[in-house]
Amino acid sequence: MELKEIIPHTVKVHIVENTCTSPNGLTFTGTTVHFLDAEWTLHKEVIGFQALGGASHTGRFLAEKLTEILGQFDLAQCMVSLVTENA
Repeated sequence: MELKEIIPHTVKVHIVENTCTSPNGLTFTGTTVHFLDAEWTLHKEVIGFQALGGASHTGRFLAEKLTEILGQFDLAQCMVSLVTENA
C-alpha cells in the first residue's frame, strides 16, 4: 500500500521537519506526518528524508523543500500544524 493511501484526506495532519548537519558535514532534512485515524489510533510516517548536499539552511530553501514534500502527498490542505527543529 502506498503512503498516499494510508493518509486519508479527511483527517488533519501535523508535520514535523528537522534539518541537521552530521559530524562529517553532510546536511539532511527529514519530514514526518502525524495523525489520528477514525479509531483514534496515532499514526507516524516518514514522508521525506533527503541529503541536501552543499545547500544553505535558509528559511526560503527549507520552505521550498517542505512544499515539494507536501505536494507529493497532497497534504497542504490537511495540515494543522508544523513543528520545526532547526536552530
